[in-house]
Amino acid sequence: MDISTTINKINNNNICSSFRFSKDHKSNTIRTNGDTQFNVYPMPQSVKSGSDILYLSNSFKFSTDSNSTILLDAISRYTQFIFDEKSTNVLNGPIINSIQINVDSNDETLVMGTDESYQLDVEQSGIVIHAPTVFGALHALESFSQLVTYDPYQMIFKIHQCPISIVDRPRFIHRGLLLDTSRHFIPVTKILEVLDSLSYAKFNVFHWHIVDSQSFPMQSKAYPNLWKGAWSPHEVYTQDDILNVIHYAKTRGIRVIPEVDMPGHGYAWSIGYPSLLPANYNLSPNCSQKCPDICNVPLDISSPEVYNITQGLIDELTSNLFTDQLFHIGGDEVVYECWENSEQFSKWMRDNNFNSYEQALQYFEQIIHDKVLSTKRYPVVWEDTFLMFGDQLNKDVIVQIYHQLTTLQDAVKAGHRAIASNAWNWYLDILYTPWQKFYLNDITVNITDSEEIKRVLGGEVALWSEMMDSSDIFSKIWPKAAAAAERLWSDASVDDVDEVVPRLERFRCHMIYRGIESAPLNSTSPNGPGPYEFKQSNHFVNDAKQSKYIKINSNISEKQQDSQPVTDEQQFLLRSIESYPTINTFYNNLALTISNGESVTLLNGQSMTQQQLYLKAIDCDPTNYISYNNLAKSLRRKESITLLNGQSMTQQQLYMKAIDCDPTNYISYYYLALLLKKDYTVESNGESITLNNGQSMTKHQLFLKTIECDPSHSNAFFQLGCILHTCVSKGESITLNNGQSMTLQQLYLKAIECDPTNYLAYYNLSFTLPPRSSKSIKLYNGKSMTSFDLLLKVIDLNPNYSNAYLQVANRLSIVVEILLKNGRLIDLFGLYKMAIMCDPSNYCAYANLANIMENKESITLQTNGTEVTFTKKDLYIKAIQIDPNRYYAYFRLALNMKSKETITLNNGTLMTKQQLLLDANRLDNTIKLIYKHIGLTLKEQQTNYYTFKW
Repeated sequence: MDISTTINKINNNNICSSFRFSKDHKSNTIRTNGDTQFNVYPMPQSVKSGSDILYLSNSFKFSTDSNSTILLDAISRYTQFIFDEKSTNVLNGPIINSIQINVDSNDETLVMGTDESYQLDVEQSGIVIHAPTVFGALHALESFSQLVTYDPYQMIFKIHQCPISIVDRPRFIHRGLLLDTSRHFIPVTKILEVLDSLSYAKFNVFHWHIVDSQSFPMQSKAYPNLWKGAWSPHEVYTQDDILNVIHYAKTRGIRVIPEVDMPGHGYAWSIGYPSLLPANYNLSPNCSQKCPDICNVPLDISSPEVYNITQGLIDELTSNLFTDQLFHIGGDEVVYECWENSEQFSKWMRDNNFNSYEQALQYFEQIIHDKVLSTKRYPVVWEDTFLMFGDQLNKDVIVQIYHQLTTLQDAVKAGHRAIASNAWNWYLDILYTPWQKFYLNDITVNITDSEEIKRVLGGEVALWSEMMDSSDIFSKIWPKAAAAAERLWSDASVDDVDEVVPRLERFRCHMIYRGIESAPLNSTSPNGPGPYEFKQSNHFVNDAKQSKYIKINSNISEKQQDSQPVTDEQQFLLRSIESYPTINTFYNNLALTISNGESVTLLNGQSMTQQQLYLKAIDCDPTNYISYNNLAKSLRRKESITLLNGQSMTQQQLYMKAIDCDPTNYISYYYLALLLKKDYTVESNGESITLNNGQSMTKHQLFLKTIECDPSHSNAFFQLGCILHTCVSKGESITLNNGQSMTLQQLYLKAIECDPTNYLAYYNLSFTLPPRSSKSIKLYNGKSMTSFDLLLKVIDLNPNYSNAYLQVANRLSIVVEILLKNGRLIDLFGLYKMAIMCDPSNYCAYANLANIMENKESITLQTNGTEVTFTKKDLYIKAIQIDPNRYYAYFRLALNMKSKETITLNNGTLMTKQQLLLDANRLDNTIKLIYKHIGLTLKEQQTNYYTFKW
């Protein structure tokens, strides 16, 4: 890369170039609000820094006495990462010639709990890394690489804010990514790239969900027919492939944990061994779907062959392939109905005196747990197993949580070690979960006992591959996984969403520079162009072609291309629907790419609207709650729609049906609550709705249920606050379903903690504080904010929110100017003008603006894209036009008129001063001042006040 190219990138204001290429004012720190942030990601446990700049020699060397091949290979990699530009020696300034890397042990054994700590010191005398193990040294090299910046004008590498001393270690010993390679095959080359990217964020676990119902791509030499369940002979993992992944991961400090789910999700096993599934399973409605749909059919645990193959496979995998101490056996989502129609299964249950399918499942899982333990491994199971066994579960079994953190709390209290992967916070395939929610996920919340905290091993973000393959894998993982990475590595106190933004943006740029195609942090464009394009490695396109769905050769018709633009995502979904026309997920996701009322043309020429796509999704799978929710959202209140089976359903009925399909589905409870009228008191019955299970629920009870199902649902806390705000006296509280009592302020604070971008929560919280007082409230991140600060935060989050400008103006005197966070200096007039520009129907903004104007003064406002000039009286008249049922504008307009003056309202009505006052009195007859001014007009007319007909 030549220097002219580099300078051009800087001149183009490239957001990532500005981080990597540094002039004197650029550094390894980012400044916000006058404070200096240290910019290593994840944030180290301890950092001390100065204010000097040190320069790296153009002959800079890495030195170590270690003979570890893992460390030596890492040094070679990081040399290429860091020194990727031409450099010269600086003429004036302190120069560092080398970095010394010292490790206490060359042992390359990597197990759960391996010491990953390190110390990194950058001084003029030299740079020194010290680590107990080579794996700690790997993390130190990553931190060092993030400190170095390049000055393209002087062609030198340098480090700012020296001297630097970092003492670092991870908060949790288990920091992982779950990757599902069954629903879509992910080529080995792409998995290796994923491992590279994980190491940059200091992850240390690759949870390989290698098989599932849809495919069994893993080779077994003991049971060679198993991988007949692969998508194709080319989409498989040989044992050499697996060993390659394990070795490569270890060189990046990453352990590989396999997951072979059993007995649920077992359909793919049966392609090679048909007798492993229960007889007549397809006679049960929930077991009749064909792959690649859900097809969640469990193994026939009454069959001796199932026990032989599952235990034999565990022996093979633990003796020849996977060396890690943990072995994941799934145990989740076993569909009992699939066993109902098998006479053999029923006889086996009678013979063994099993009274329930749950007892039968416990019998099978206990045998599998004992088998894994016999191989000197620890079994890992999904939470279903813990919830089923209760206190009877062996304490050596590790529990992985995928619903609520309350289950994790119960597991560690019961003596189990646990791993957090709570879906609504850390599932990467739930696309609408913002990165902020990943960052705010505190997995030890409400755990106070020190021994229980120790049993929280850590957590994993999960990428299930129903709607993902190697073509978009990195944009699904990053930067959300990085948000979780810092919470797993850094101290628990490092949890400020505002503070992390510049560091996370810079870390994303490191990813981009290393060829990892991370998505942007925000849904909107940054201030300036995005990162420039990288030269993609040749295998990227080739790998994408290997995906099960991407390799379909159908093309979008010319007619369709002419009629509307088709995105890459839409092309993918259209091809998928053509090949798999009964999978509801594809219809649901295609519908989300268009607006209500728009249509898209399928490859067979059929045109479908958004609602028709949702109807088709329901027809494909009548048990999928997501389809009912999406269809309900597309309807207007009280509107109904007819399903493809002829059943007519209203919006409410669709949400209730979604709850039938999944009673833990918080979305349906939330939107049902929004359909109901407000509760007048929290204790009153109010308007209620009866669910299909017969349970009657009021508006606030539905919001409480939403929070029970999703304790991080910001809007549910906000809505409860709104109910409490208007319904009960100040100081009262509401009790959540978990027994926790929360006041009005606590509800709004919790809404902000769950979603720091929830501007309405800041707005309402401002009204719980005195409006013109220095009294403040402390937010979740420790920041104290006054009522005024909260309103400025609202404007910062939503510059188009009219009422925020109005309320800020109401708290100012006429001579004061304030500086908004966007750098704009604005006075009282400007605030009211902004309020009107953001909302031309804001009654109070017109009336209050008129109040601060002189009688003969005029002002030009921008409303609906046009400029209109208003006098003081015009503003009051406009306010009356907006809301003719509020007394204030009538009264204020009258006060600015002479006794016999008349004025024409915008509706053409001619009004005297007295008539305006009488109208004001009619709208509010409690205002004494209005009576006084009516009396004055009567006195001027010499009319008796007491005989006047009102």
